[in-house]
Amino acid sequence: MWNYHNPSKIIFKTGFLDNLKSLALIPKKKYCIFTYPDKIFKDQVKKITDVLGEPLLIVDEISPNPDYKNLEVIAKKYQNISSENKQIICLGGGSVIDSAKFIAFGLGDFNYTVDFLEKKNEKLIIGKTNKNDIIELLGPPSTKGAFNQELWIYMEIQTSSSKLSNLGKKELLKNNILLLDIDSRGVLSKNVFFNKEDMNNIKFSEDTTQMSYSKNSFIYEFLYSIRQKINDPLGKKKIN
Repeated sequence: MWNYHNPSKIIFKTGFLDNLKSLALIPKKKYCIFTYPDKIFKDQVKKITDVLGEPLLIVDEISPNPDYKNLEVIAKKYQNISSENKQIICLGGGSVIDSAKFIAFGLGDFNYTVDFLEKKNEKLIIGKTNKNDIIELLGPPSTKGAFNQELWIYMEIQTSSSKLSNLGKKELLKNNILLLDIDSRGVLSKNVFFNKEDMNNIKFSEDTTQMSYSKNSFIYEFLYSIRQKINDPLGKKKIN
């Protein structure tokens, strides 16, 4: 058995829900459950409710790859109990955990979470906002520059099943990229925000942008790679 806490607590242990002593470790306070719709998980949910009592909400419609529509439906349900709920028990894997984080972040306000990066970007002040401010506002960056750790990159990507959902295809709804350049004092010196439309309109050349990237720079390669994924998500188009 091992645990991870950050402050979410993740428990990995075979037979955890079969042991009443283990279940006693879960705080007895108002809660809800996020899980998959499969019968095996319904059986496990019953073991939890037998010990902790009835939850405020059971979300048992998490898909293996949650999309925009799936999360919006769940958010509406959670919004009704968000003010009362004190903890979310996630029963399953990464998709369940990520869905719960997405929903809980906005307290069930789907649009708040969806627009998070765009709204937070407006609060960044060049020459004033420092690293600590950025982390408090946006959390740790999605990635940093390969050779420049003072280039912080935040990504927000959302997809939804298309009409060809039976073929497993997805429609890209959001692809937001926020580039932050931090100076030697640890203060924001430049920031550039790209949405999906901006990415498609970028002219990749030796010309400079606000970030002054060249054809051989990390930013150039990064943005070019992102745009390729937007235009060719399955990687089947031929490159001349």
